Amino acid sequence: MRGYKMILLASAAALISTGAMADDRKVLKVSNTLDEIFLEEVTDTITVDMIENIVTKFEIDQTNRGDINAHTKVVASNVDGYTASAVAIANNASVDVKGNAAGSNWQGNWGNVSASLDANIMKATGATELTAVAIGNNFSFNVEEYGGAVVGSKQVNDGDISASLTADFSGKVNDVTTTAVAIANNFSLQTNHGSIVAGVEQVHNGNVSAWNDTTLRPMRRAVDPATAVAIGNNASISNYIPKVQ
Repeated sequence: MRGYKMILLASAAALISTGAMADDRKVLKVSNTLDEIFLEEVTDTITVDMIENIVTKFEIDQTNRGDINAHTKVVASNVDGYTASAVAIANNASVDVKGNAAGSNWQGNWGNVSASLDANIMKATGATELTAVAIGNNFSFNVEEYGGAVVGSKQVNDGDISASLTADFSGKVNDVTTTAVAIANNFSLQTNHGSIVAGVEQVHNGNVSAWNDTTLRPMRRAVDPATAVAIGNNASISNYIPKVQ
């Protein structure tokens, strides 16, 4: 875990340290024994104070070595408000809690992950949404109602990640949205009016591809969203702090 900066927070009780583990994994481990957090990398040590009153503690360990495939084929006519999707994820974990929480996440994927959607749609009213999503490792951490978070996360992906979408629309159609998304490692953390201590490491060694082929006949004047997104490593951290009136 390189490049951490010192973060000083409130007080109280937990220990996080990095160490060599199986499959050369290094992840912040949480225990409720000391009054400080230690983030260690060889000889580098950073000490931070811990958030107080931890309500929830967790440890996640996920490994996948097989190939993951999802395929959806759609033929539809005269539909209203139609939705179709193909979703393939090797490792997926979500933590949704209230109050201060602390934990660690390890996810390793060595397989290929692919999602494909083929759609032929004739005469569609309302909104039509088609989605193909392929993810190697996905971890989301959401703390609600004035809670803080302490988390260490490592995600390793060695497989190829691909998402493809082919859509053919004919006849009268209204709003159309088509999306193909491929992500190797995805991490998201959101808190509500709380403190955050986070160490995030993401490693990706495979190929990532997203392909979207959408045809509308007849051509429309309105512009319909057609999106293809390919990402190796993605991490987002947000802390909602209400404004004082």
